[in-house]
Amino acid sequence: MWHTAILVKWNPIFEYIPIESQIEKFQDDYYDAIAKCHVEGESTVFIEFMLAQIDNILDELLNQMTNSATDDAILDANGANHDVDNMECILRSSAVAILF
Repeated sequence: MWHTAILVKWNPIFEYIPIESQIEKFQDDYYDAIAKCHVEGESTVFIEFMLAQIDNILDELLNQMTNSATDDAILDANGANHDVDNMECILRSSAVAILF
């Protein structure tokens, strides 16, 4: 839960990204990454693990959005229509802007 709290404080979008449930799915890998960080004395492995999990979550969300779309357009927050094919590009670019 602390991951979500820290990420939400950094950027509110993380309130809607189910990081805790993703970590739960890959709990053994999570603890392996932490253990490797202790051995190596740096956080690189853990950071890469977390970024990969966030990427996996975004992929799942994109698949859900694509599968649940009833038309060939989705409204964004401004009310503009975007083709389902363009939604991945929009979501990915938003995620990149958030992360970097």
